[in-house]
Amino acid sequence: MRKVYGFAAAALVLALAAPMGLQAQVMIAPEAAYADGVDLGVGAQLTIPLPSLNENVELAGRFNFFFPDVGDYWEINGDLHYLFTTDGDSQVTPYVLAGVGIGRWSFDADLGSFGSVSASSTEVALRAGGGLRIPASDKLNFVAEGAIGIGDIPDYAIRAGLQFTTGN
Repeated sequence: MRKVYGFAAAALVLALAAPMGLQAQVMIAPEAAYADGVDLGVGAQLTIPLPSLNENVELAGRFNFFFPDVGDYWEINGDLHYLFTTDGDSQVTPYVLAGVGIGRWSFDADLGSFGSVSASSTEVALRAGGGLRIPASDKLNFVAEGAIGIGDIPDYAIRAGLQFTTGN
């Protein structure tokens, strides 16, 4: 368990330090999640616009820690978002996503006088899905997202969070 927290802290420090040289707006979103087979989770997403690639493309990285009935499960995802422009007065921004997810299961059980049992597994999957970004103010958005995993991580996940904009 300490390894998970250490890894999460290191990932967060790197994720926050990497965009400091960027002139674009970086978005950070604490979030709640629900995923197939691993129940509820909490985490954070870091989103960086990539205007040099395309004005509608963003890079999003996320870490979620879930609370399954048995064992521990955490997941790291890296996705590209393509934002759709909307006509009229709508400020809601729909997007599609594609990326990769890495999940880690671990299980420890104390069997008393028989000793203990430990097991773990790291799994990888491609991800596809979409979401909505709904502005609440100039620097705050509500974000809702759904994605499916094509591979070994949970089959689907839904997430919601509040996205804070930093930078210029």
